Amino acid sequence: MHTNMVHLINIKTFFLVIIFLFANHISGNSQEMKLHFFDLSKENSLDAIVSQLSEDGFEEKKEQNKSNIPSVCYTKSGEGEYIRFNCNYTPKTKQVASYWYRIYGGKSTSILNELKSLYGEPNSDLEYHAPNVFEWHSELVDIKLNIKDGNWIDYSYEDKTSNKQLKEEIGRELSSGELFAILFLIGFCLIGVLLAYIFYKQNKKKRFQKELYEIKRKEELNKIIKSNKSFIKGLMEKYGTPTRTISIKHNQGDDTMQFCDIIVFQQFNKIIIGRKEYNFCDIMNSSLHDENTQDAIIAQTTRTKTGSMLGRAVLGALTFGIAGAVVGAVTAKKESTSTISPNHSGSYIVTIGLKSIEEPVLTLEFGNDKTKAEEVYALMQAIIAMK
Repeated sequence: MHTNMVHLINIKTFFLVIIFLFANHISGNSQEMKLHFFDLSKENSLDAIVSQLSEDGFEEKKEQNKSNIPSVCYTKSGEGEYIRFNCNYTPKTKQVASYWYRIYGGKSTSILNELKSLYGEPNSDLEYHAPNVFEWHSELVDIKLNIKDGNWIDYSYEDKTSNKQLKEEIGRELSSGELFAILFLIGFCLIGVLLAYIFYKQNKKKRFQKELYEIKRKEELNKIIKSNKSFIKGLMEKYGTPTRTISIKHNQGDDTMQFCDIIVFQQFNKIIIGRKEYNFCDIMNSSLHDENTQDAIIAQTTRTKTGSMLGRAVLGALTFGIAGAVVGAVTAKKESTSTISPNHSGSYIVTIGLKSIEEPVLTLEFGNDKTKAEEVYALMQAIIAMK
């Protein structure tokens, strides 16, 4: 009997233990997650909210922010549950304007009841009201609880005043940045257009000046050619056909083409250099120079001995009279001195010594035309030798 009673007590105790453990299991599963719901009208400091989250076991999660609005993310993991917290805050004042929870693996009943105790019954006069969506709206805040299924809950809280300030502050930053970018782009474009316009005007002016210069140059050239032809025609009518003609072309400092014709009428002992007439006897000496070095390449000076000229003149006068005196003076002995220097590159000039007080030296420029300079110089030497 005693043994049976012991067995009955043990069986009863066993069932009581089983019932107690099952009840604890049911009670443990029915425990619903507790969250800290922040009232942003009272506590909107980012530091205070982050401090509370840290006390509740949340840890910061570093994420790349794809928007221009500053935000932070904190998460908390437990046995069969995961919570994510995000909030947006103003960059200057560090005030939280809105936040939201996303809960995985939690129960929704206690959350809904706690929100009802904080904010009263949800609004029921909404135009659109989906099942399992509970909303609280006022002039100051927007609150929304979305129970998507038994294990997924979204809760969001937005302070309208702070969120408006946040958007204005971000908008001002964006506006200033965009304004700076726009002004920079406009300024860059204006500078580019201005430079292009200046470059275009300068090129246009250069082209116009070049075209105008070519027109004037051709006109001057035609005038010179026409004038030279007329001048030569007049000389031929006066002296006949020239014995020798050398045409010299060279550029002056203004790059205008100039012509200087050297025309020889040997039968009249005349030489025309440019537009002036000279007798052969007016040519006293001639030399060829390199303008850069001023060193004579070939220089020759012819001098008649005074004693010889007087002696021959007296002898001719006694023999043949006045005509004999002239012939004797002309046939007097002459001395010629020549200097040869190394050839140098540069601009060549021929200087001609004239028997004239008003114009003792005539200079002809040939540029780099050494051949023409030597040709003129040889002609001058031939004329001097004929005297």
